[in-house]
Amino acid sequence: MDSLPLEVLRRILLFLPPRVFYGRIPLVSRVFRENAWNALPGCPQGDIAIALGLELRDVASSGVSINDIEFSNEFNVVNHDGQQIWSAFAGLMTINIGEVHTETSLEQLANIGQQTIVRHLRGLGIPEQRMLFVFKKVLLDTFGDMSLHATNAFTSFLRIRAIPTVQIGDGSTLRFTEDHVVSSVTTLVVDFMGTDVVATFAKLLTAFPCARTFGGEGVILDAESAASLPTRVPRSRMLLVTTLIATLQIADHSLMSDSWYTSISKVTPQDRNALLVHSPQIFSNLTELGTLFIWQGLGVWEDALPSGEDCSPLPNLRTLHIYVQGVDLVAAAPNERTKFYNASTFVFILAPCLQKMTIGLGQRYPLLAGGVGGGQTSVVEDLDTVTLNFMEALFSAAVQASTLQTQDCLLEGRVRTRCRFCISFDFQSPYGLSLRNVLHSSDEDHRTLARRILDLGTVFGVEAF
Repeated sequence: MDSLPLEVLRRILLFLPPRVFYGRIPLVSRVFRENAWNALPGCPQGDIAIALGLELRDVASSGVSINDIEFSNEFNVVNHDGQQIWSAFAGLMTINIGEVHTETSLEQLANIGQQTIVRHLRGLGIPEQRMLFVFKKVLLDTFGDMSLHATNAFTSFLRIRAIPTVQIGDGSTLRFTEDHVVSSVTTLVVDFMGTDVVATFAKLLTAFPCARTFGGEGVILDAESAASLPTRVPRSRMLLVTTLIATLQIADHSLMSDSWYTSISKVTPQDRNALLVHSPQIFSNLTELGTLFIWQGLGVWEDALPSGEDCSPLPNLRTLHIYVQGVDLVAAAPNERTKFYNASTFVFILAPCLQKMTIGLGQRYPLLAGGVGGGQTSVVEDLDTVTLNFMEALFSAAVQASTLQTQDCLLEGRVRTRCRFCISFDFQSPYGLSLRNVLHSSDEDHRTLARRILDLGTVFGVEAF
């Protein structure tokens, strides 16, 4: 074992839970321990990497609080400052933004939090190696405009720690100037842009010049905003944006009055062009787009996708995210249900070079839904059956589109890649379960549904995972 090449040793270590690695490996031998520690990417001399999320909030408590510091079930690869690091722990640190009064105070508070974590892990008997703290994401959620001191501290911290991902509750609260440029951020999530969407978006594009992935409710552009943004931001900057992940939720508001879903931000079908037309026109190099979240359907699927005269194909688009509630498929009358299925064909017309579609299947709501005309109807049809019908329609549309594109590719000397489907399920859990996890779940009905979807994929010759 002591003479194993590092490449082989790393493959072995990948299967070891961090708790076993740090608890048992040192007991084998000193040489093997040193070889093992040196094999961990980004963790020289057995450093213990801790991947942290940082929340900056207006909270009642003062100082720093630490939550959920625990061993990960497996080593997680964290990309930090151009380097891959294997982290053994994950956790969350929360700092009261009201405590940040100077440019250096946020860094000082973070160091206090790190020392708290060190003492906690020492108390658990974690070895005396150096602990390497990696902040993989920072969430900023404040009420009202931030002070200039707080903005300075925020951007300084992002630069010093080379933070790759930032989530901002209200982008309009930040008082950015030309001194507040942060180049480490590649992913930016914004939940709200304020009243002047164009001004806030332009400010964020300038402050985070290397951000290529944008997400959150605030990043959707309507026709007016799409027309104004190019006057504020150079086209070269907008061409850098390759991923736009916002939850565009199309819903019939007349069906929502008695539902707990009213707390979720929604748009009307009249705004459907925002995600699939106006935003791609501005960010013309988009390769990934989503999430089209359609529910309480009854024809809303038909309204959610733009009409042919409204849009042009998106040849650069490679990945599309959608979400559909199975209960809506059940609730729709059979003649209305064809709208759900027919819409799937248009997806592949819109994105002729699509290589991957992620599909969230909502299966966790009671089998009682608004019927045609908004009334209540008891659902007697099998939820799994209509879900399978929907997947069959998607697979069929993908095969038809692939056949047509293959012919075009042959004429042009290109290789056509058939679309792959990444499928997740929402059952009673609020979190999505991957197809693989469902196949290994304890629920026989859930396993059966997953197997039937895989079998459908085999029949159509498409990859579902």
